[in-house]
Amino acid sequence: LSGNDFAIDDIFFSEVCEATATVNVTLVEVDPTWFPVENLCVGSPAFPLNTMLAPWATPGGTWTINGIPSTTFNPAALGPGSHQVRYTVGTAPCIEMLTQFIVVFPFPNANWNPPINLCPTSPSFNLNTLLAPGAEPNGTWRINGVNAMFFNPALLGPGTYTVSYTVGVFPCTNIQTHPITISPLPGVCGWIRQR
Repeated sequence: LSGNDFAIDDIFFSEVCEATATVNVTLVEVDPTWFPVENLCVGSPAFPLNTMLAPWATPGGTWTINGIPSTTFNPAALGPGSHQVRYTVGTAPCIEMLTQFIVVFPFPNANWNPPINLCPTSPSFNLNTLLAPGAEPNGTWRINGVNAMFFNPALLGPGTYTVSYTVGVFPCTNIQTHPITISPLPGVCGWIRQR
């Protein structure tokens, strides 16, 4: 009802400045897939751990065996048992890992006990009867390097013979060798199996 009147004419709004920001987004995908080697025993050769990586796996990661950094799996050094193997690849925060177990088997048991006090009149016997308790069956017997299944004192005659028993499949094989003597002397004959 009273006072002064004010007016503003010709108001104009415009951008003061223009700014553009460009952001590059890199998607990182890492794959730690690897396949454990099977049928290993303490006689199996050592091998690089990277040979177990899947063709599509991301290379350049790190390996641990039972928590210890390693680049090689050596069954002889690790010994029989189940060993935890882990492959870790990537950089934070994009880190992936895969943990699996590799079993190392002991050498098969090839223990056997040679008989004593044999002579040419002692009966022939199957060599498998000499196997010790717990020994692996279905192995190969050799007498002086020749495959055999029976020990026949009458056929072999007096003397000392090298008898070996081999069991398993290379490189997981075990062999045990003993001499067996056939005595020509009378009075000491008779098959006595050692325990």
